[in-house]
Amino acid sequence: MNVRQNKEWLEERKKGLGGSDSPVVLGVSPFKTKRELWMEKRGLIEEPELTPAMKRGIVLEDVIAKLYSDITKRKLRRKNKVVYHPKYPFMLANFDRLIVGEKDKGLGVLEIKCPGLKVFSQCKREGLPNYYTVQGQHYTAFPNIKWVAFAIFNAERWELIHFDVDKDDEFVDTIIQADDEFWKMVVNGIEPEEVEQKIDLPETKPNEIIHVSGNDWETAIKKLKEAQAIRKEAEALEQEAKQELQELMGDNQIIEGYGARIYWKWQNGREFLDSKKIKIELPDIWEKYKKVSKPFRVFKPYFLKETINE
Repeated sequence: MNVRQNKEWLEERKKGLGGSDSPVVLGVSPFKTKRELWMEKRGLIEEPELTPAMKRGIVLEDVIAKLYSDITKRKLRRKNKVVYHPKYPFMLANFDRLIVGEKDKGLGVLEIKCPGLKVFSQCKREGLPNYYTVQGQHYTAFPNIKWVAFAIFNAERWELIHFDVDKDDEFVDTIIQADDEFWKMVVNGIEPEEVEQKIDLPETKPNEIIHVSGNDWETAIKKLKEAQAIRKEAEALEQEAKQELQELMGDNQIIEGYGARIYWKWQNGREFLDSKKIKIELPDIWEKYKKVSKPFRVFKPYFLKETINE
């Protein structure tokens, strides 16, 4: 798609909801609110101008498509035409490419993305962002589309990663219902409320694990294994020493000697709320008072004996 074609698509977008609109409707877009989208569709405000990042993606689209085709050996077909859903005319799509000739998978859609380094690295670590996932499932709502692939390219690194996502029928129904309700608000001039929606998004992961080699990585892995072995040995020694001290203390609750004061005494049990029982028996109370912590990264090493020298 070139810049001129993109402007034509922007005009078509006013007639319904495209793939990038569904994440807004479902409340998972970081770029736009439902009210802003509603105002755009009502013609009350203009859609934002193309950002440098959007222009970069348009210019590099053909390059990325060729890279993806060369890597995956998949046959792509261009479809420079806005598609209207035959059953749900408020749903639109502008496919970057169609993926054809995949007998086992059927007809697919390729969505091409060219994000900056931050989003690219996040995709590489954690899989697709929620707004990518919703956009892909929007496309699978169209007849004969069985799956969607994402070609995600970073220009700074000149690196491409790709994902395959199968159609999730239940989630597609969620998108259709939400889009239908939102479009009726557009047509009837009813301004939407910014209400937090709880949706279960299909999980997506990269198509391949990134394999690395090199002295730095090997050294760090060996350090981690040695540290874990030392920690386990220290924990075993600590537990053995505690057991010996408890036996020596007998019925005494406090003993001091050789620079240490050891307590081994009874104390009252802690009081706590049975959160599992509350969640089941009092779901309204649970939803009202529960607190969710901020997202955090989890480090989980798994040692594969067949690939790491002992």
